Amino acid sequence: MSDMPQDRRRPRREDVRRDLLTAAAEEFRLSGYAATRLEAIAARAGYTKGAVYSNFGSKQELFAELLDEQVTALIATSVEQISTARAEDVALRLARLSLDEQRWHVLIAEFAVQATTDPGVAAVYLASRHRLMTALAGLIRDNAAHLGVTGDPWSIAFLILSTTNVLGVHGVIEPAALPLERRAELFAAVLRA
Repeated sequence: MSDMPQDRRRPRREDVRRDLLTAAAEEFRLSGYAATRLEAIAARAGYTKGAVYSNFGSKQELFAELLDEQVTALIATSVEQISTARAEDVALRLARLSLDEQRWHVLIAEFAVQATTDPGVAAVYLASRHRLMTALAGLIRDNAAHLGVTGDPWSIAFLILSTTNVLGVHGVIEPAALPLERRAELFAAVLRA
């Protein structure tokens, strides 16, 4: 048996951040925004609560980064899909998004409710929504001709985001009422508006 100390390498900061974000996404999806505790995130990631605070100033900041990652991924996917699709295909893809990401939409709704009473949360929520609305409205404007969309791009983007969130939340409460086909019909109606 050796008396030599074991080689203990300190994890890289970016690895710790990634581990914490992954754990936070799981905890938020399981418990919701308000009920999630930083201690639970740290434990799930295999770190201390101090690691959370040294990488993120607060639960709000941690959620904001997750929200930003979600928005960035959604924008990238939307650019790729909308520029090559027909309106019916876009409606079906939006329907799948509202169905596949239902727990995320519940989190967004909870975060929005929290934003009504917490100015810090409101700032994060509004910045994220503004970024997504601007990108989506631009995509609609740039692809209106081949999608057959004639309405105001900003209004359509707002309706798409609102419909996506409401369908996601309602689908958790009453799944049988909103199968994929029904969701696609609703999104097609929004695009035709």
